[in-house]
Amino acid sequence: MARYAPDPRLASLATALGVGVIVGCLGIILRLSLRSTLALRVAWASQYPLLWIVLTTVACGVAVRLTQTWAPEAAGSGFPTLSAAVHDGKPMRWRRVLPVTLGGAWLAISSGLLVGPEAPMVLVGAALGQGLGRPAERVTLIAAGAGAGLAAVFSAPLAGILFVFEELGFGFTPALLTSTFTATITATVVVQLALGQQPAFPTGPWGATPLIQLPVIALLGGCIGILGVGCNAVLLGVLTQVQRWQVRPAGLRGIFLGAGIGLVAWGLPWAAGEGDRITTHLLTADLPLGESLLLVPLRMVLMALSYGCGVPGGLYAPLLALGAEAGRVGSQLLSLGALLPTPSPQTLTVIGMAALFTAVKRAPVIGIVMVMEITGSYTLLVELALGSLCAYLTAHALGNHPMHEKIQHQDRHRHRVGTPA
Repeated sequence: MARYAPDPRLASLATALGVGVIVGCLGIILRLSLRSTLALRVAWASQYPLLWIVLTTVACGVAVRLTQTWAPEAAGSGFPTLSAAVHDGKPMRWRRVLPVTLGGAWLAISSGLLVGPEAPMVLVGAALGQGLGRPAERVTLIAAGAGAGLAAVFSAPLAGILFVFEELGFGFTPALLTSTFTATITATVVVQLALGQQPAFPTGPWGATPLIQLPVIALLGGCIGILGVGCNAVLLGVLTQVQRWQVRPAGLRGIFLGAGIGLVAWGLPWAAGEGDRITTHLLTADLPLGESLLLVPLRMVLMALSYGCGVPGGLYAPLLALGAEAGRVGSQLLSLGALLPTPSPQTLTVIGMAALFTAVKRAPVIGIVMVMEITGSYTLLVELALGSLCAYLTAHALGNHPMHEKIQHQDRHRHRVGTPA
């Protein structure tokens, strides 16, 4: 009697399902813990500012020390580690990467550094894909786990799927699509069972923009494209200088940065944090124009310093927040003259999010889809596409290259020589 041989495709899908469940559970833990520490940070920063500065300083130092001692490959976006695993066949030290990435990201983001949880969760998902998958399906499950990690952070399954193909550069195969689809949808459902089905930034209702207002959207997109070029220059310049800053022992750089951000946040509370709080606020209300004009360059520099200090953390969340700030500033400036028919401030805010993401990352599809998923602004597809297109063309016309390529080069150099912290 012939022995039954299980279909390897079904086995791969079952593993992808398991990866999605675990990634979703870890995403819930990270998101809930960050919500708790955010509320604590806001309360303590106003009531006990000196104590909070001390805690921020210690947490940043511990985050850098933990990462650089046990898993330096988890620092920053972790993309060099992920790329080496999927394109060069170099396995991750997934048993180390997984806990260090989660712990380091929680410490860094909780202390107010301007890095997002999406890159750590992408790396965690990829590590789980490697650890749970068989050798023959390792690359497919690493990619599926990475997409599930992004989906778990933003409750954005389509963005997670697109991330695998647009950002990681995978070619389309049915096996990869089905595994990624399974993992991302599963992770999203698990997260929504615990946290609810509302978008990450529940706003709206959204209505169609009158066609006469589209030129204003194109103008805003072009201006944000210029801002994106400046953001790229700041990121690259700060990262270059940070790498030249030879500071030892490990963790001292984090101590200096944590103290600095704590002091800045004492005077400007909106300047700290990965961006969830300020994005939520800007989608419903303005900040004073003068404060907004100060926050845009300040958060840009702090984002670059936070990203380069040697902790796990991504740029998606802080870039989306910076784009929301730019969109609100544009709305406020346009309202001063009232010379052009202008969309609502809320509409220009979400367009700013997608436009700046596109100008910096040059990934317009994932940027548009992700913004629609996290804000529920599906009816603004044309407006988001127009603003992103104008931002993309402006950045390209100015001869600016995609920032992710430069940052990946910086990351590879940092991991090759070891990040001095």
